[in-house]
Amino acid sequence: SKSHLYSGKGREATQNILLHALEVSLRLLHPFMPFITEEIYSKLPAANGSIMETTFPQYENNKSDAKIEETFSTVINVITCVRNIRGEMNLNPGLNLDLLIRTQHDQQADILELHSIYINTLARVNLLKSSPKVKKPRVSASSVCDQMDIFISLEGKMNFAEEKKRVEKELKKIEKDIIVLDKKLSNKNFIDKAPPEVIEKDKQRKQTLSEKQTRLSSHLETIDLALS
Repeated sequence: SKSHLYSGKGREATQNILLHALEVSLRLLHPFMPFITEEIYSKLPAANGSIMETTFPQYENNKSDAKIEETFSTVINVITCVRNIRGEMNLNPGLNLDLLIRTQHDQQADILELHSIYINTLARVNLLKSSPKVKKPRVSASSVCDQMDIFISLEGKMNFAEEKKRVEKELKKIEKDIIVLDKKLSNKNFIDKAPPEVIEKDKQRKQTLSEKQTRLSSHLETIDLALS
């Protein structure tokens, strides 16, 4: 249970796992970052001598756990998703946000609740609720992650009037850039003479701009809703 994980023997076991992961990571990194890994290794409780005297980690297939990897992959993806939303919404990196997650099933919600300490700390959020029954807040940023709906409440988190000006300005610039690329890619002389890699690069840039335009347009709708 969650209480078992963060108290008594459960907490001690978790700390031991994290220390083991750190110690192995330091040994892996040592050939590339010798000084900082030596310094950190010397502070570990089980450190005995120099990290240079330890053996290089070897892969052990019997210690692989697909279920744990899948669980933490979900946790990592949620953290990454929240960070992406923060960047796209131009939210202060130090701002603590309220997070709600609509999961596909209760088991998925239990996993997120169990590991909420990592999500809250690394994504700088408060995971208020994770459940199949979670509803989207009226004014919120949203995204889809591992078939889950991620919602971040924006009430009181930004100056919506100023953000509207910023987004509209950026959308105008993107629109101009897409028009330029459209003209370029529809020019027969350019298509006939330009190297394939140049044409492909322009196509990818247009695709990237179009995707950003869609995200910003959705963001603008949220802002308009907050200002209404």
